[in-house]
Amino acid sequence: MKGVAVLVAHCVFSGDGRWELWAEDATRFVGLPGAGGRRSAVGAPRRHPFAVAPGELMGLFGVPAGKPGSSVLALPSRGGRPCPSADLYVSARLPVSRRAAADHIAPWAVPTLIVEAPVMAQALAQESGWVAGATIRYARVVRGIAAHLTGTGQVLPSMEWDDGSEAWRACWLPAPSIGAFALRRRMAESMPPAFRCWLAGDDLTGLGPHRQDDTQLHADAHTVRQALAAPLPPR
Repeated sequence: MKGVAVLVAHCVFSGDGRWELWAEDATRFVGLPGAGGRRSAVGAPRRHPFAVAPGELMGLFGVPAGKPGSSVLALPSRGGRPCPSADLYVSARLPVSRRAAADHIAPWAVPTLIVEAPVMAQALAQESGWVAGATIRYARVVRGIAAHLTGTGQVLPSMEWDDGSEAWRACWLPAPSIGAFALRRRMAESMPPAFRCWLAGDDLTGLGPHRQDDTQLHADAHTVRQALAAPLPPR
């Protein structure tokens, strides 16, 4: 089938403050049997059947640093498997016969590549060998907002608790200005659901609307702190 050899890249900002990259493989998806109409029971997380394998992620994204990881993501599902993203359907030109609407959300264990914000910036700047999914496109805008906030001085010093050193440390956070609030509101309204699908385990109860603002706050605050590791651009 023409157009099948497509990889669609995604990212999540995990609850413990990490950028994680992962990808769907159209070839693996096409090799699966069709999804049945019966809803499967939601239990312990199962391995995502058409995610790109851990050993392939470093080469796929072409980043100099990163470590293999695995995250549990709450994804639309049907017939005992996750549904492909809309980007995979379109980019791989999958036939209508392979498109089945999700009937529930289920937890799936997905291989990821864990990267720091500066490395994430490098990954977002290139798109070779993969197609950017909605979460990657969204992360690019998040970084643009962080660059704007730091470049215009809309940041404030703060303190945060570091579990690793068991001590407080200085950090920078976005300032609560009217302009920053307007940016954040537009970003929260446009956030793809897949950007906030990270789970601490297999508990699906924490996926309410309040997760949207929390995820956006942590993602752009973390990115602002990383951006401030470099000198601010001239104003």
